[in-house]
Amino acid sequence: MLTQDIIQIARKARRWAMKNRVNKGFPDCLCGMCAIASARLHTLLKNDGIESVLAVNDKHCFVISNGCILDVTATQFGRKPITIIEKESAKDYYWEVLETFDYVGDLARYQKKQRWPRNQVAFVKESN
Repeated sequence: MLTQDIIQIARKARRWAMKNRVNKGFPDCLCGMCAIASARLHTLLKNDGIESVLAVNDKHCFVISNGCILDVTATQFGRKPITIIEKESAKDYYWEVLETFDYVGDLARYQKKQRWPRNQVAFVKESN
């Protein structure tokens, strides 16, 4: 079950992504910004004392918290700007989980090892 706090934090992460997408060279749908925006969401949740993990597959990154997938870049798949779905109900290929990470730095190392484009690699520290 998600709390209003989690939903508000997801909104904050989405606003941050939309504000920073142009500087980082990403389109309105945030395609390519999934790891960066998910890292931001994960960090905000952790800072608020909310447990979450970063989840990744070959093409996409998102956050899992309280048994739900939180995806603030799902617009690239024609979904709502903030998509929240129970993990067990997620059937779309882009929410398949291959790896999970507790730390943004571990995700970034994984992305580099998997040869993700450099501009899509998650940041350990991010600007407001």
